[in-house]
Amino acid sequence: MKKFIPNKLKRLVVVFAAIAMTMSACKKDSDGSPDIDAGNMASGTINPGEAPGGEVIILNGAGIGDIRSIVFDKNNVPAPFQS
Repeated sequence: MKKFIPNKLKRLVVVFAAIAMTMSACKKDSDGSPDIDAGNMASGTINPGEAPGGEVIILNGAGIGDIRSIVFDKNNVPAPFQS
C-alpha cells in the first residue's frame, strides 16, 4: 500500500507538468503573417502571359511570400490565390 501512493503521485505530477508545458507553449497567431520576412520582392515569370477569366496563372519569383492580394490593372479585377 505504501508503494501505491507514491507511484500514483509521481504519475499525477508528470501528467500535470506535461499539461502545464503544453499550455504555456501555445501562442495565438496575431496577424496571420509569416514568421519569416519575405525579403526583396522580384517577380520572375508569369505563365501564361495572357489568359481569359477563370484561367489559372502561375507567378514565380523571389520574396513573394508576403503577398496578401492581387488586383489586375484592367478593370481592377481581384484575383484569389494560393501560396
